[in-house]
Amino acid sequence: MIKLNFDDVLDQIIAEGDIASLRIVLSGFFEPGELAKQYIAHFPRHSKVAARLVTARLADLTDERVLEKLGNIFNERPEVIRDIAKAWLESSEEYLRQLAEGSWPFTKRSIPHKKWWEAASLFLKRAKALPRWEWFAQAVEPRRTEGSSGSEESVFRQQNEALEREVEKLRREVQVCKGALHRKRAPDEVAREQITKLVQELKEQAQLLESAQQAKTALDIEYESAKQRLEGSARRIAKLEAKITNLRDRLNACQKLLKQTQNEVKQKRVSKPCPEIPPPQPAPKRAELHLPFKPEELSGVWVVPYASLAEEPKRRLVALLKLYEAALAGKDEPILRQTNWASLAGTPSGIILTDIDKLLYDMTSIPLARWVETSLFDTETYLYKLRELANENIKPLLERGNE
Repeated sequence: MIKLNFDDVLDQIIAEGDIASLRIVLSGFFEPGELAKQYIAHFPRHSKVAARLVTARLADLTDERVLEKLGNIFNERPEVIRDIAKAWLESSEEYLRQLAEGSWPFTKRSIPHKKWWEAASLFLKRAKALPRWEWFAQAVEPRRTEGSSGSEESVFRQQNEALEREVEKLRREVQVCKGALHRKRAPDEVAREQITKLVQELKEQAQLLESAQQAKTALDIEYESAKQRLEGSARRIAKLEAKITNLRDRLNACQKLLKQTQNEVKQKRVSKPCPEIPPPQPAPKRAELHLPFKPEELSGVWVVPYASLAEEPKRRLVALLKLYEAALAGKDEPILRQTNWASLAGTPSGIILTDIDKLLYDMTSIPLARWVETSLFDTETYLYKLRELANENIKPLLERGNE
């Protein structure tokens, strides 16, 4: 026996909410009025809910009224529709199975009406149980049993006439389908070419879309980066503007204070007479210089004019250090030409540094003393001493002559 799944078909129709298919199924009860009876049986007697769903008196309820209000009933009480549909399936399932197996089930009863056949066809198609055509022969020439009555011959005759009409109808449908198939095959090639062309265009458009999306992603990243830079620049500009405003306010305050001070000075000059110029004081007696050599021995002395080494104090100090470093290394540097280094023969017997007051003034104005006291200077001095230890030949310039 063929295993069919009619229950699954019914569950699927109900799950999909297929009102049209449910209307076909519920129209297929064998007896007229059976649908209305099944509907009323699912509610209490004189139920107002049942009457409201069909908007009719239950005493006058017809199958057509239930089918007309089927959507309303299914929305509020789907279990009622499910039970009624299962009742139809239980009453017709055996006939459906015999039809699916190729047997003719209506040998002892009259052929059902058209609505039943529509419901049966729906179930057979959904269950994919296409019947075999052998049952046509059994129906056309039914087996006769001994003692068969004239009523059976009448039934068989009705069956044969109905089947002949159905076969003729199927033949016409086959011809119509053949003609439609013939007409559809002609444009198939053109349709395939169009489909191929459309598929290719779709692929191209998809590639363009992907490229556009990648470009958009890159632009979004660039936009976010530019936005962050702009926000940072805006914050820096705001800080600079605030600083400029503060400096402008301080400048205005200083200008006001300067103007006020100038006015006060002018008033004091006007109110007070000019002080008398004091008589010139005699120049202090210069201390006697104590030199390590006699004045007549200046021919062997290295004379360094400090003031002429550079214009700025910082450059003069650096030039003096580079001058001495070049002398220690014995290099012919251009800075040595500003002294009498070229006229000396060997190590000088002494060094005269002129303009020593400028040297002391430069060292005071540059804040060299504070820098010498810092840890950075101590570290650099330590490193230089390490370098001197690595190279023991480095000695002060004037000590080289005593070797």
